[in-house]
Amino acid sequence: MASSLNIAVLGENAEQRASLAQSIGKKGSVDDIAFHHTVFGGKIVSAVDCLSYPAKLSALLNAINLCDSALVLAQAPSPALGETIVALVFLSIPSVFVSQMVLATFLSGTGLKVSKVFATDQE
Repeated sequence: MASSLNIAVLGENAEQRASLAQSIGKKGSVDDIAFHHTVFGGKIVSAVDCLSYPAKLSALLNAINLCDSALVLAQAPSPALGETIVALVFLSIPSVFVSQMVLATFLSGTGLKVSKVFATDQE
């Protein structure tokens, strides 16, 4: 049986989340969260996009709870970014951030302080 990897694709911009999730795999089931699946190196990889967030906090928590790791698109300081960081810390999910912001102040003092942060040219 093939092993699997589930990645939560998080961030406030729904269009960017959907684009990133679609680049990972083909769209599967959709409700409050959407699944995109592919096979890479014999491993089933699923991107989980929380479609109903930030309107429904439960969508964020469900997506994170299903995943092994998270990819966070952090555009600007916001309540949604804060909720995402708190949820990731609470559920102990290893995370990678894509952002132009300096995130050290947001992540210091948490288990996410060792997270990789990649810069992006997108605004």
